[in-house]
Amino acid sequence: MENKKKKNGVKAWFPLLLSIMMGVLLGVATTRYADASAMEGESVFMRLLITFGILLAVIYIQTVIHELGHLVFGLLSGYRFSSFRIFSILLKKEQGKLRIKRLKLAGTGG
Repeated sequence: MENKKKKNGVKAWFPLLLSIMMGVLLGVATTRYADASAMEGESVFMRLLITFGILLAVIYIQTVIHELGHLVFGLLSGYRFSSFRIFSILLKKEQGKLRIKRLKLAGTGG
């Protein structure tokens, strides 16, 4: 019974605290980046827009790498390929051929 209490203690709070710290660091870095841009005469709005675009691209790339990890290690552990999906793009094996389709499932990224 004591082991469960310990797991709910520090281990339960660590991911939350890590996420908060990462958010603070990202906020500070973005603010400093915008301030430095303003000093150089560049538009703060444009710099923030570029930063937001880079953030979206990085999220997409991270999702692709994550899903490829599922695919690679699934294949290495003996599973057969049936489909691979990132956001709404689905690569599916049908009748021995690979087909690209669109599939939307609410709340899923891949």
